[in-house]
Amino acid sequence: MLRVVVAGVCASGKSELVKRLARRGVDAHSVAQEHSHVPELWRHERQPDLLVYLQASLRAVRRRGRRDFDAATLAEQRRRLSSARAHAQLRVPTDHLTPDDVELIVLREMRAILRAMNNGRVGELESIARRLRRDIVEMTTTANSGHPSSSMSAIDVIVALYCGGILRHDAKRPDWPERDRFILSKGHASPALYAILAERGYFPHAELATFRKLGSRMEGHPNMRRVPGVEASTGSLGQGLSIGLGHTLAGRVDGLGYRTYVMTGDGEIEEGQVWEALMAAPHLRVDNLTLIVDHNKAQQSNLLERVMDYRPLADKLRAFHWHVEEIDGHDMGAVLGALEKVREVKGRPQAIVAHTVKGKGVSFVEADWTYHGRPISKEDLPRALAELKG
Repeated sequence: MLRVVVAGVCASGKSELVKRLARRGVDAHSVAQEHSHVPELWRHERQPDLLVYLQASLRAVRRRGRRDFDAATLAEQRRRLSSARAHAQLRVPTDHLTPDDVELIVLREMRAILRAMNNGRVGELESIARRLRRDIVEMTTTANSGHPSSSMSAIDVIVALYCGGILRHDAKRPDWPERDRFILSKGHASPALYAILAERGYFPHAELATFRKLGSRMEGHPNMRRVPGVEASTGSLGQGLSIGLGHTLAGRVDGLGYRTYVMTGDGEIEEGQVWEALMAAPHLRVDNLTLIVDHNKAQQSNLLERVMDYRPLADKLRAFHWHVEEIDGHDMGAVLGALEKVREVKGRPQAIVAHTVKGKGVSFVEADWTYHGRPISKEDLPRALAELKG
């Protein structure tokens, strides 16, 4: 998550900008004029990823309510802020811009910074995803139970969320009120969720080996009462988006700016409750809710086209007034770009349709949809792990 510091003279709009960014889950702060000498400031506080300087004329300051201002006062404030202005990566002249305009300019700059940061991290994130695919294969084969292929199709997006600077979370504070929420509605893909939570330190990695064993909290479907980091007990398909909408509305009531991400699967979208939530969210003008569809074109009993083909999905979501991004769910750069872009959308919820491959990473699983609820055999495990070394 980027850290943003905003500087500017009184009535330049810095407080409004900070509030807006905070509602989006950004670590945003303003800096007082008397403490704005940047080299000194950064010795005492962590240097931000983006320093924004808001420029305003005397006329604009007075128009925003500071009638007591004169040219000398403005000049003195600008003098105090000269260091912040010189070091700012982004200077925004606010006189003829609305608060929405200023926010959009800053969000675009943040997205560019994140893109540059993530371009250097794509290889690292892909490496994490390969490692977690090995965890998924090993835990399901050891248990001789579970859903490896559904977990493997989803893991790239999940790694981008948790390791790509998108999801605001803290393993040491799993109940932190301001955390972002990730709800795995397709709860049968719990191996993917357990693998990322172990990777991020919510519980020891060794615990993955107890998957689906009697007494283990690594149950076949995630249990929020037993596993830290699990936001909802899911697996009864079709409920996750409604739960996510409830989380988002609760945040609105509580005045918290967290975002909620919900991942669904193909078979799950055939549930009527999903479409009720798809109607409700735009009607309620929820804009901090993102649906991610793991669109791998298969489900438990057969391929999507042979069971209930609801495509074209993106067109239907747009008809329900959702903002839609359609991507290759295994292209880490595209995944990160979509996750960054949806945070800029205001006034309506967003959906990311991630085109994925069931069992991605292991050739013989990719070619056989029946691995949905069937683990890789112990005899084939070495071959699968060899393919996932990458």
